[in-house]
Order: sequence, then structure tokens, then C-alpha cells
Amino acid sequence: MTKPLKLSLLFGATVACWAIAVYLLVSAFSSTVKNTKSLVAFEAPGSADFTVKEATKITVWHDYETYYASSFIENPPALPGGFSFEMTTIRGEPLAPLEPSGMNTTSHFGSTRRSAVGTFNTPEAGTYTLQVKGPPGEPRIISVTHGTFGAIFTKLLGSAGGAFLLGIIGFITMVWGIISIFSKPRNPPPVPQ
Repeated sequence: MTKPLKLSLLFGATVACWAIAVYLLVSAFSSTVKNTKSLVAFEAPGSADFTVKEATKITVWHDYETYYASSFIENPPALPGGFSFEMTTIRGEPLAPLEPSGMNTTSHFGSTRRSAVGTFNTPEAGTYTLQVKGPPGEPRIISVTHGTFGAIFTKLLGSAGGAFLLGIIGFITMVWGIISIFSKPRNPPPVPQ
């Protein structure tokens, strides 16, 4: 392989690795922002409709510190007893019950602090209604997001790991290319006679 061709391939590999790494990081970040943005937020007790574009798992959150209806709302992170959650399709068909959050999952995004209440599986794309019943005189802000915290974190971590690996490969090919530029050509072995 000629030296110019070798250098072109090495630097091309470097640029490709770094471009893919940047793409992975940007897409993971934008996906994380999209998935942490609320599909709907409302005061409970009450109900709200929201739409999903595909079958997915959605997370129900208690937004214990947030801006809602032009006011800053601040409550303890735990919901008081007596709250119940029911999800139905727009046709009124009930879904499986809320799967309570197995961990004490909290999220802080912008001015909103929230704790996960649990998840529902939406079996298909469409509009759903979340009905929240609770004790009178103890209103809380409830929100719904795509996916689960674990799935979002796994995707973000996987993308960051892949980007890091590609960045290292790109760095190695760049160093190899620089070394190739400054290395002296080897003398070919003598031809036997």
C-alpha cells in the first residue's frame, strides 16, 4: 500500500470514528431530553388525556417541585396515602394496573423535581386517559413521560460508552497516521539471485 493511500485511509477512519461518536452523543442527549419532557402534567385528583405514537411503557411522576399554572408548587417528595391511578384507552377500556416504582427514583430537570410513582404499558399508539383519585384538600401535580428511568439511563450510558470507544479508536488511527508521516520508508529486502 502506498504511503499517501495509507495516510488517507487512517485519517478517513479518524474522521469517521469521531463523526459517529459525536452523532451518538447528540442523539442520546436529544432522546434523553425528549423522553424526560412531560406528555401531560395536571393537578390531581383529576384526569388528563395524552397521546403516544407507539406502544411503549410510560412513567407516572409526582412533580413535587415545579411551576404549574404560573405558580411554583412545593410539596414533600412522597405522595400522601389515598392516591390511586387508573389508565384507560380513549374508548374507556382499562389497562393493566399501575406497576409501582421498584426503586426510589427521582429526577431533577430544569425547575422540576419529581419522584416516580410507577409505570403503565400502552399496548398501541393512541390517546389514553390517566385518572388519579386522591384525598381532598391535598392536590398534587402528576405528570407522564415516555419510557422508564432505567431504559433512558441505559440508552444514554450505552451511547456514551460507544462514543468513548469510537473516540479512542479515532485517536489511535490519528496517532498511527502521524507516526506514518514521519517514519522513514524501509528498505526493501534484497532480492535473492
